[in-house]
Amino acid sequence: MKIKLFSVFSIFVLLTSCEVVNEINLQSKTQTNIQSESFPFHYVKKLIVVDAHLNQSNKANRFIFDTGAFQSKIEYNLAQELGLETFSKRDNGTAQGIKREIEITTLDSIKFSKSMFGNIAAGKLKHDAKSYSPCVAEDGIIGSNLIKLAYWKFDFEKQRIHISKEAFSPKDEHLTYVDYSTSFMSGVPLIDLEIQGETIEDVIFDLGYNGGLVIP
Repeated sequence: MKIKLFSVFSIFVLLTSCEVVNEINLQSKTQTNIQSESFPFHYVKKLIVVDAHLNQSNKANRFIFDTGAFQSKIEYNLAQELGLETFSKRDNGTAQGIKREIEITTLDSIKFSKSMFGNIAAGKLKHDAKSYSPCVAEDGIIGSNLIKLAYWKFDFEKQRIHISKEAFSPKDEHLTYVDYSTSFMSGVPLIDLEIQGETIEDVIFDLGYNGGLVIP
């Protein structure tokens, strides 16, 4: 019995390690050319939607800006159209509880206005039949593996995103700051909430989900 349990554990560790190694290799190749600038965003169904140019294309594609997504995603047919190779596969879950295995590729470049991110890993996304994401941004998701590489500030009144490679200096003394953490290799922000006197730890701060607060 002990031998069987050890074998199962060894296989689990081996598979997990392979996925971690693949992820480290992908993330180690990322590059940035970030300009201090601002560009517009669309606010659709309480979601931030941005236009981006992929692989130096003149055509802009539309993506949901999603801090809760571990990795960026590109719509499957668009990935095929761009000739993006599959380098690995990984399990993926959504805020709606949908779990599936997706193919992982890399994008040579993702450009917002003048700011460019290179060699970004992205999952090939096949939209669920009940998903309304294609109605909001059909081309995919900008995830935390890209977002964590820069500093961002959102002006919801003017619907503009400010981006910088340096931290923004706060001008308003009345701002409220919330500490957050990230897990190993991930840029997904995790915060602690106090609800009716009880502290709930590691709640995902998810700009890509408009369904309200999800708690255990």
